[in-house]
Amino acid sequence: MIEAIFFDDGGVLNDNTLRTPQWRKLIADYFIPRYGGSVESWAEANKQAAEEILKRMEEVYESGSSTIPPDYHEIDDREWLAVMFDYHELEPPEDTSAEARAAIEWITARVKASYPGIIQVINELAPEYTLYTASNEPRYRLEHYLRGMGILEHFEELFGSDILHAFKNTTYYFEKIVEITDVDPETSIFIDDRFDNLLKARNVGFHVIHSGLAGDEKGEFPYFRETLELPQLIRSLEANDSRSRYREN
Repeated sequence: MIEAIFFDDGGVLNDNTLRTPQWRKLIADYFIPRYGGSVESWAEANKQAAEEILKRMEEVYESGSSTIPPDYHEIDDREWLAVMFDYHELEPPEDTSAEARAAIEWITARVKASYPGIIQVINELAPEYTLYTASNEPRYRLEHYLRGMGILEHFEELFGSDILHAFKNTTYYFEKIVEITDVDPETSIFIDDRFDNLLKARNVGFHVIHSGLAGDEKGEFPYFRETLELPQLIRSLEANDSRSRYREN
C-alpha cells in the first residue's frame, strides 16, 4: 500500500522552459523601477549571476559531498544580487540578503509555469496520499510556487535542499527524508525527471516514477509523458506492490 508521494518541482510540477523566461522578465519588472537599467541589462546580469551559482552547485556534485552548509542558499542569494549590482555598477544595498530575498519572493510569487493538468492531478491524489516535495530548490521558493498554483495546502511538508542541507547528488538526501518524516520507503513513491536521482531514491528503498514531461525518454522505471497518466500509474504500481507482498506472505 502506498502512503506517501514525493514530487520533484522542475520537470514534474513546473516547466522550467516556461519558468526561465518568466524569471528574466520579472527580474526586470522588480529591479528597473527601483534601480534603473533596462530589460536587456538585467537579463544579462542575471545570466552572469546564474552561471556563477550553477558553477558552485556543480562543484558540490563533483566533490561528492553529501551535505551543504546551512547558509548555502543565503550565500547564493547574496552572490546573485552582488553580481547583478556589480554589472550595473550599483552600490549594493545595506542588507544584501534581505533585498535578495525580497526580490526572489516577489518574483517566485508571480511565476506561472505549472504543467497542464498537474494541479488537477494533485487535487485528485491529495485525499488518498500524504504529499511532499523533494527538490534541490530551497523551501521558500517552493512555497511561493505551490501557493501560486493553489496546491500548497495539499502538501504535508516541502523538502528543499535548504531543509535537508543536501542536494540529490548522494543517497544522503533521500536517507535524510526518511529520517525526518519516518516514512517507510517501501510504501512511498519518489517522482523525478532525472534518472540519477531516481536510482539513488530506489537504492534507499523508494518506489520511483520517471517523469518524461521535460523530454526524458522512457527507461527502466515506470514512466509517464502526460500529467493525467500519473494517477493511474501510481495505482498500478500500488496494485503490483500489493500482489508482490501477497505472494511473499
